[in-house]
Amino acid sequence: MSETNSAKCRQNLNLDIKLWFSPIMNEYHWTLITYETDMHAGTAPSVEKALADVNTTIEHVMAQENVRIHE
Repeated sequence: MSETNSAKCRQNLNLDIKLWFSPIMNEYHWTLITYETDMHAGTAPSVEKALADVNTTIEHVMAQENVRIHE
């Protein structure tokens, strides 16, 4: 007899991050695609701030996924 695991599993978090500088606007732009479908984007005055924003966004996405699997 075969039993399947009915526990909800976390999806694999695949990330596509793009970061570039716009000399016209004098700011960094970033895009982040998570789970191959959800896109997030932002701008920042420095590369450090842009990377911090990306980090915060990834943490938020992971927290949402944890809530989803524990519903």
